[in-house]
Formats: sequence, structure tokens, C-alpha cells
Amino acid sequence: MPRREVEIKRAADAAAAFKTYCADVAATGKPAAVSMRIARGDRSPPGFKALKGASNFHGVNV
Repeated sequence: MPRREVEIKRAADAAAAFKTYCADVAATGKPAAVSMRIARGDRSPPGFKALKGASNFHGVNV
């Protein structure tokens, strides 16, 4: 899967975008480990670091 960059303002936006990305990866049927991060120089919104995929890799189709 190619990288996907998404502009977010709230942690809920990041969670929704990550859920959509995981669904797209799952549709391929191939095992993968996905994560998300904040771009260098940007600040994370409150609650971002507690989201699934923000602090560690998340397995899809594993």
C-alpha cells in the first residue's frame, strides 16, 4: 500500500482516517503492519498519542 497523508485537526479525525486506511489495507488480503505519525514540526492534537497505531504498529490480516 502506498503512503497516505491526511490533514487532521482533532484526534477523532486521525482515528477515522486510520480506520479507513486499515480497511483499505485489509481489502488487499495481504498481511501488513500499519501505523500513523505526526509530520515533523507539527504538534499532535490532544489524545492522539493514545490512539491505536499512533504509539505502535497495528497488525492487519495477521
